[in-house]
Amino acid sequence: MKKKKILLYSPYLSTLGGGERYLFQIAAALQNDHRVTLAADPDIKKKADKFFSIDLNKTEIIPVKLFVSQKFISRYFFTKLYDLVFYVTDGSLIFPSAKKNYLIIQSPNHIPPDTFPVKLKLPGWKIVCYSAFMKNIISGRINRKAYVLPPAVDTVLFSQGNRKKEKIILTVGRIFTSALHEKRQDFLISFFKKNYRKHFSGWRFIICGNVTEESGQKTFEKMQINMKGAPVELHKNLPFSRLLTFYRKAAVYWHAAGYGSDEETNPEKMEHFGITTIEAMAAGAVPVVYGAGGQTEIIENGKSGFLFKDERIFLKRNIEIITNQNLLDKLKTGAVKKAAVYSFANFRKKVNELI
Repeated sequence: MKKKKILLYSPYLSTLGGGERYLFQIAAALQNDHRVTLAADPDIKKKADKFFSIDLNKTEIIPVKLFVSQKFISRYFFTKLYDLVFYVTDGSLIFPSAKKNYLIIQSPNHIPPDTFPVKLKLPGWKIVCYSAFMKNIISGRINRKAYVLPPAVDTVLFSQGNRKKEKIILTVGRIFTSALHEKRQDFLISFFKKNYRKHFSGWRFIICGNVTEESGQKTFEKMQINMKGAPVELHKNLPFSRLLTFYRKAAVYWHAAGYGSDEETNPEKMEHFGITTIEAMAAGAVPVVYGAGGQTEIIENGKSGFLFKDERIFLKRNIEIITNQNLLDKLKTGAVKKAAVYSFANFRKKVNELI
């Protein structure tokens, strides 16, 4: 098989969120069989390993300016040197010039606008997204089909050492403030504080997330104040090895992105997929998450976790699992089984089918 020249770029690599991990996973899936190049800062390999445990040893790193700062004609001929280009869009588009061009759309906010320049550029791109949730939104807005390629989880790594669970409830998600999308850690802190004396006695609530922006630091500091008075822990920018320890110890996993918003009118506020939910499931933590967006594709309600729509049901489901060990064990088994669908081996297979 002839090796293909493949270029990958995301304007968000400094944020180290789910979209960046996704691009790293594509590079990792292809680097052994092809010549993979990532336009990024020189230390990106170290960051990929530290925060996501993704080895990009065989991926070439080129300066971002080679992709970003070039004029239209120069960039057009630069990308034309490649067989494949994967581009994570921030809503903008470049003219596609590689043999195959893949546009990764992470969320409703990143769908390119319906303008004349976009209409000229878009036909040359094959659209890739995380979930059927996003696929349907893309189809409705710009009348284009998208290839659903869910992110991967190293299920073997996460499943190791998950037999001994503690009374820990975990949530993992980037800590930031935005009018368009938030992980709603604020709601989870308030909920736990309100109910821990009566229902969560002996349990700890642990919040982990990357802080990469000034607004995120302010949100982090506000959370530090709000969590006082209850056994809540807050950790930012953890190395992957430390985060993995929490995943393995946690018995329950919470996720509330989209809570309090309407999915039809504000789809951007929903979780577009939910990779941290799958990581928790792979580690044997039972998920109780807000039932909207991509989360509904991951969790089979009552089999591999629970979905909730309001605070009453959220409390009810949590009480059920922390007071019924048999139910907790049953859901844990279902969660681990469902997480296996998102293994890196399956991801690599789908990436190769795509290209």
